[in-house]
This record gives sequence, C-alpha cells and structure tokens, in this order.
Amino acid sequence: LPEYSWGFIYLPALVGIVAASVLTAPLGVRLAHSLPVDKLKRIFALLLLIVATRMLFM
Repeated sequence: LPEYSWGFIYLPALVGIVAASVLTAPLGVRLAHSLPVDKLKRIFALLLLIVATRMLFM
C-alpha cells in the first residue's frame, strides 16, 4: 500500500474530497432551493447520462 494510506483509504485524497464537499455543499443547497423541480430533474438526468457515457467508454 502507498504511503499516507490507512488500509485502502488514501488520506490525501480523503482530505481533498472532504474539503471540496464542505466548501460546495452550501452552493448546492442554495441551488436546490432556488431552481424549479423540473429543471433540477433535467440537470440530474444530464449528469447521470454524462457519468454513464464516461463509464461506458472508459
């Protein structure tokens, strides 16, 4: 296992993911409460389509 890991958890990546989540969560909450439900559903569907496409071709 690489240095700075705790089992199979790579600690620098964990810190980066936690920091990004803490900083962007308030923005996501504000967007979720300000956008209409139909638009939110379409954005989420587009996100799922992009992720599925990337998984299919990678």
